[in-house]
Amino acid sequence: MLLKYALLVALSIHLANSDFVCRTTGNFGCNLKCSLYKRGSGSCQVLNEKRTWRKTCVCSEEEIEEKRDDDAETTTSISVDEEESLWEEIEDQFIKEQENEDRIKEPFTQKEEENKYLSWILKKLIFYPAKRKGFFGFLQDIEKPSTYGLNNAVNFRIPCENGSLGAWFLSPLGEKQKSLSELNSNDTLTLYLHGSSATRGYSHRVEMYRKLTGMGYHVLTFDYRGYADSTDVNISEETVVNDTLTVLKWIESNLSEDEKPLFLVWGHSLGTAVSTNALLKWQNSNSEPRVHGLVLESPFNNMADEIHRFAVGRFMTGWLGQNHTAILMSVDAEFRSSDYLPKLEAPTLILHADNDRLVPSYLGERLYQAAIDGGKNNTRFVLFPADMKLGHKYIYSAPGLAAFIQELEQEARDFRQNQTRIIS
Repeated sequence: MLLKYALLVALSIHLANSDFVCRTTGNFGCNLKCSLYKRGSGSCQVLNEKRTWRKTCVCSEEEIEEKRDDDAETTTSISVDEEESLWEEIEDQFIKEQENEDRIKEPFTQKEEENKYLSWILKKLIFYPAKRKGFFGFLQDIEKPSTYGLNNAVNFRIPCENGSLGAWFLSPLGEKQKSLSELNSNDTLTLYLHGSSATRGYSHRVEMYRKLTGMGYHVLTFDYRGYADSTDVNISEETVVNDTLTVLKWIESNLSEDEKPLFLVWGHSLGTAVSTNALLKWQNSNSEPRVHGLVLESPFNNMADEIHRFAVGRFMTGWLGQNHTAILMSVDAEFRSSDYLPKLEAPTLILHADNDRLVPSYLGERLYQAAIDGGKNNTRFVLFPADMKLGHKYIYSAPGLAAFIQELEQEARDFRQNQTRIIS
């Protein structure tokens, strides 16, 4: 497939005869040729000039008449019988292509077997469940948090559909280890949802656990199916969201019925999109525990905008003429946080670094604006300056971070109190 694409690029650059491009590569090569020559999009059209029927490449920013004149010099004279035979062959091929395009329901511009490669590439870019251990990673065991320097953590497994999820439960630094059932209304429990790639033991995630437990919070973190030591699965938005709902139900079954802790959810990167989707489903189910506060670290508004931020996304939509939004829908990886966040009731804190190259801060601003436009007024956006050099993974080291978290904690306590009044 890659060889085919390379050949098409070479043909589009070097061949002046647009008829030959259409005969050999069809609409794909024509569109690529027009893009490379900055003449807009292109398609192969059937033209008749002096009874010489042919299918030629026409760019959107060129007049058809001009294209006919340009190609007239390269048109070969043929007999009437050959002409009619050629026309019948072209017409049959044209009808077959139209029938094939009608058969494909998704608004893709290429054949299904070509789209599946792009789908595979996109899914790998989005989820990328590689372990990614550091230089001393061989000394670490995901089932032994102490090998990551976390002596206040215990490893356990959460039953889930067709298997189980690997998880850690961390107690506040300097405090005696508690079980979930021992937590009371004076405690704060934070569910951490990590982003794409690696495991719950990835270094910057470990540092964030240290930050939160250092502030006196209990932290529960886990790996989605397909990551680390959790059961393997064909990862999609549905699977990671369902895993999060499974963990919420597990928490519900293990907390005390009399007293429940303040409950916060912290999502990072892809985990922000997982959290908004899952928490809306959880909220609509009216299940306990209620989420009292939400932190979205380095979020994006939807996956379509995030993918288009990368060169591969622009290559797909520009040169390949693909509808990447439709492909994301077909592989179940839309992650439309801007649709979900405005409907969430819990107060929300959005954190972003202005020098984040992986998820640009303007996507976080779009998400924030969507929340405000949707009437969610208990949302705050904190943008750390680029000169702090926090990037995508180092917000845990941001000066003043603890103060922002404590402000959200107070808002969460007020929210919980108001919810209690409403219920009573």
